[in-house]
Amino acid sequence: MGEALSIWSPVVLAELSTPRSFDHHQVYHLDERFQGLEDLRVKLREYIVRKQGNALETLFKLEVFCLLENMDGKMQLVKKEENLRDRVLLQEFDCNLDFDKEPRIDFIGDIKKINWQGGLDGNQLHVILFIDYILMAIRQQVIRLLEQEAELKSSDLRVEGAAQDETVRMEEKNLELRRQLRFYEKNIASLKKGIKKVENRNAVLSRESQQYQLLIEELRRAIQEKEQRLSRYEARLYYEDNQDNVYEEIYSNNEGNERISGNSLGSRVKRLFLNSI
Repeated sequence: MGEALSIWSPVVLAELSTPRSFDHHQVYHLDERFQGLEDLRVKLREYIVRKQGNALETLFKLEVFCLLENMDGKMQLVKKEENLRDRVLLQEFDCNLDFDKEPRIDFIGDIKKINWQGGLDGNQLHVILFIDYILMAIRQQVIRLLEQEAELKSSDLRVEGAAQDETVRMEEKNLELRRQLRFYEKNIASLKKGIKKVENRNAVLSRESQQYQLLIEELRRAIQEKEQRLSRYEARLYYEDNQDNVYEEIYSNNEGNERISGNSLGSRVKRLFLNSI
């Protein structure tokens, strides 16, 4: 059996009867206009519970991360820090607290859930926060534990703290990855638009090319028809010219024959006349 150890540990004296729900609407004025809110994340950095008279004030220190799309379509990460306060009366605890008997009472909180909503209105960013938490009144006292129990408790605390830190890192990394993903999606969308525009332009050029081809074919047929008509016309002219030459040659031959015939007849008549004298 391990050696007994003594540690200081909080002991709960009282707590809220029901979890506390707190909401807050915050408006941030932006330096420029944005056309879209792509993502919104809220991280709780610290919360402090303080007693003020007969009430408790809880201070929430938050970081608000907004992934915005500017008017040029580029992603921009905007970070805002926010301090929120909420007051709860001590009479809302499930047990009455006697500060005379318990002068060393402390108060702690336990955050159960944080939700948020957001939207853009011109150059204003609207963020609505919802926080559910409980408050506890505690007293520090000595607790005796076995050595193994103490080691387990210390190990649990270290694991819990490491898990919280890892969760914060993962949230920040996921937000950055979403920003990069949105940037790539924008580039892909722009490329798709460019490809679509080129395809449409190619379709128009293809139709115009087909129209030009049809026009060229029509012109080629018209030229061929014109050349054929011209060839037929030239052939007809050549034929008519040859016919005229033939007719002239025949006419010339006829005239020559008539002259030859006339001369022969006159010569014979002349000879007959001379012989008769």
